[in-house]
Amino acid sequence: MATLTVTFTRAFPNVYTTQVGAIAVGDAARSELITLPATTSLEAAAGENAVELTASDDCWVAIGEDPDPADNTAGIRNAHFLKAGVTVPYFITEGQKVAGEV
Repeated sequence: MATLTVTFTRAFPNVYTTQVGAIAVGDAARSELITLPATTSLEAAAGENAVELTASDDCWVAIGEDPDPADNTAGIRNAHFLKAGVTVPYFITEGQKVAGEV
């Protein structure tokens, strides 16, 4: 059973061009563990601009207001590949959700 840990948070964006990535605000995080395939019940709230994703198995994830990782319009998958055990942060906007499938 594949799972996806989804953590919505605020992050300080890059200030200098030499920085790689952002720093999450520790006291402003909300997490949900979902069993794939599924879509989060949480959505990005006002002020949340980052989501961190960690999967137990390799999977596909989509981010948006109505995300669909299986969408393969015109042979182009509208999703990101997420390797198992690797935490990947993404910038997001208010109202966005995360969906995943193995």
